[in-house]
Amino acid sequence: MKIMNKALMIISLMSSVMSCKLYEKLLDVTEESLDKKEVSMESHGKPEADVITDIEDRDRSGRKSRSLNDDNANEARESRAVVSPSDDDLLNRDQNAMRKQFDKYYKEAEDINIRAKGQLIEVDRIEKELKEVNTKLDEMSSVIIEANFALQKARSSENNQYKKQSLKHLHNAIEKVKNSTRVVKIMNYDEASDALKSAKSGFSLAKIESDKFLEAIRSDSPNLWYHFLNEAKASLIRAENMLEVVKNCQTYLKSEMSQVEKDFSELMQVYKVKAIEEK
Repeated sequence: MKIMNKALMIISLMSSVMSCKLYEKLLDVTEESLDKKEVSMESHGKPEADVITDIEDRDRSGRKSRSLNDDNANEARESRAVVSPSDDDLLNRDQNAMRKQFDKYYKEAEDINIRAKGQLIEVDRIEKELKEVNTKLDEMSSVIIEANFALQKARSSENNQYKKQSLKHLHNAIEKVKNSTRVVKIMNYDEASDALKSAKSGFSLAKIESDKFLEAIRSDSPNLWYHFLNEAKASLIRAENMLEVVKNCQTYLKSEMSQVEKDFSELMQVYKVKAIEEK
């Protein structure tokens, strides 16, 4: 009987121990199950877009951080480049400066060449006008010589049938035209003609020197560039100054020629009267 009671007590004690262990294991399983349900409920409670947004936010945050780091690195490199330019940068700057200077000289030479050509056309036009003036003066000179010869002949004629008054008028008319044509010829025409020759020579030289520059600039001789360009500029300036002298002379020449032509017209009237009387 005692043995049976002890056996029952042992069985009861073992059952209690096993029950405790089973309870603990069951408790662990229950807690784990509750945790999973809570996570599942939170996941199902959020919209799918929020979940994706959370993921994207984390990605953007990572990319933004990397982008800021990259920008900082680029700024640092640029800062170093500004502070200490490389040899290539210096070479590029020198080349750009030389190219600008080259373009400036080239354009200047082209402008001189174009201006010289244009002024040579103007010189030819003025030269033609001066030749026309000179032709008129020569024609007047021939008439003056002829009229003066007739006057001297009439004075020495034994059969002087001309009135002294007519001869006096002819003499005065001849002297008036002779003096006015002399002034125009020496003071205006000759000065204009000489200045025009200098201007034409200067423009021609400016064109030649600018052509030489445009040819020499293809070579590696900068000294020749400067020489030809400076000569072209100096020649152009001198020629333009002389052309101004020509134009001023032309202004006076046109004014004086108007008076000469008027005087010559009066001479022709007197001379015609004398010729009629002679007949």
